[in-house]
Amino acid sequence: MTVPIATDLRELLVCPVDRTPITAMENWLRCDEEHTYPIVGGVPVLLPGDLEPTLPDVFAATREALDGTGPSIRLEVGTDEFIRQWIVRTNGNLYRRLTGLPRLPIARFPIRCQGRERVLDVGGNWGRWSLGAARDGFEAIVVDPNLEATLVGTAAAQAMGLPVHFIVGDARALPIAEGAIDIAFSYSVLQHFDKVDTGTALREMGRTARSGGRVLVQMPNAFGVRQATNRLRQRGARATNPFRVRYWTPRELTRLGRTTVGPTKLAVDGYFSLNPRPEDLDFLPTEAAFLVRLSESLKAVTKTPGGGWLRWLADSLWLDARVPPRFEPPLS
Repeated sequence: MTVPIATDLRELLVCPVDRTPITAMENWLRCDEEHTYPIVGGVPVLLPGDLEPTLPDVFAATREALDGTGPSIRLEVGTDEFIRQWIVRTNGNLYRRLTGLPRLPIARFPIRCQGRERVLDVGGNWGRWSLGAARDGFEAIVVDPNLEATLVGTAAAQAMGLPVHFIVGDARALPIAEGAIDIAFSYSVLQHFDKVDTGTALREMGRTARSGGRVLVQMPNAFGVRQATNRLRQRGARATNPFRVRYWTPRELTRLGRTTVGPTKLAVDGYFSLNPRPEDLDFLPTEAAFLVRLSESLKAVTKTPGGGWLRWLADSLWLDARVPPRFEPPLS
């Protein structure tokens, strides 16, 4: 049975290869240049074919599922079971010793909704941030290369009655029209890209955001107390894992945001972890919960007079960039 994609989502889509408009044809999409893309369970699969995968296993699993050479992916997937299996890759090492999943670990979106605003969640997997954003009034769109994750997220959003749409796509070639988004967002994703791909992804996020819109991305601080230790461990082991974290100094991050998007500032996300989420304190293991509480205490100190210097030691930072006004020809 064909499951159509939402009309309001279809109107935002463009071909990831040439950025021309998309036309829907039953369970396929086609652009003006005749590139075709499948729709699976209502999720448009808009992966370009000419980019090296940032996460080889994820990209391979999606392509194998589509061409029938790998395990079939059910349209009705077990939400809790998938999230439990992916909890460390999506939520971080603080969740490694989790013994159960009493509820969905939905994150609290860091920006308050100012009316009808649209969020693009790049690399959002099953949508823990987008579901949180939708609860607060946003319309959210998740772009992720993991087909199974997008089907899980679609099922979760539908069950909760939340306006979250999912697309299989690549952060470096976003299938979203220019200026269609109010906030382009990404958490715990671009930190795993090499520095060239990170710049490409940020430019793409800036392209999709409207004039005056925001690009908000979580990134690791090379000077963070815990990250400094992790960097030394990586160097000692000569790590080559494509999913490893790449580290940036605050100055590099500011320059990165300014050159790829626009005026940029940094803010503290947390300490002792790259995923310190206080909204999950009710089920985090004891040691992890202690680190999150300590992180929250240090964040509070950072905001006091004389405590600003502590931000240089934060492990996780927000890169917050504003999209400058785009040139628009005058009306004739």
